[in-house]
This record gives sequence, structure tokens and C-alpha cells, in this order.
Amino acid sequence: MRIFFLYSIAIIVSGGLASISGYAPAASFNCNLAKGCAENVICQSPQLSKLDSEMAEIYYEIKAEFRRNQRYLLKEFVENQKAWLRDRNACGCNANCLLRKYRRRIGDLYSYFD
Repeated sequence: MRIFFLYSIAIIVSGGLASISGYAPAASFNCNLAKGCAENVICQSPQLSKLDSEMAEIYYEIKAEFRRNQRYLLKEFVENQKAWLRDRNACGCNANCLLRKYRRRIGDLYSYFD
């Protein structure tokens, strides 16, 4: 119980510090640890950061569903995401390229719900 309480306090404090500093992380990675030009551009762009958050939310929802009910599809799904990340990173610092990649990936992920 004490550990849970301390953990909760740490989350509240870190959230408060994030608000004070103006730090707004993307959902799928910590902007303080951004690697490469693509991740840095995502962190600097509210639009890209929002798309990254949306994509990550959908991805993790689908991944959890595969883990629960269709484990045989999980490995391929994760490998597909890794390939997409390599493709995304190939955009480098080109924000328009990143926008196109995210919009397409989000559409592709939504197709899993059909």
C-alpha cells in the first residue's frame, strides 16, 4: 500500500513538473530521449505529436486485443510496426513526409477494426 501511495505521489509530482516546464511528450516515446531527426520534429510539432499519440493509442489497443484473442497475429503485427517506424524515420526532418506517414498508418490501423 505504501509503495502504491509513493508511486502515485511521484506520478502527480512529475505530471505537475511537466505542466510547469511546458514539456508535452508524445504518447509513444519520451521527447527528452528523442532519437534522430524524425522524433525531434515530432516533439516540436503539436500536430505531429497529436498524430503520434493517436497512432500509439490505436496501436496499443490492437496489440492488446491480439495478445488476448489472436496471439498468432501478434508477432507479425509488431514486426509490421517496426517496419513502419523505420519507414517513418526515413523521412528525417521532413515534417510533410512525417504527416503523410502518420495519416496513412492511422488509416491502416483503423482498418483492423473492420
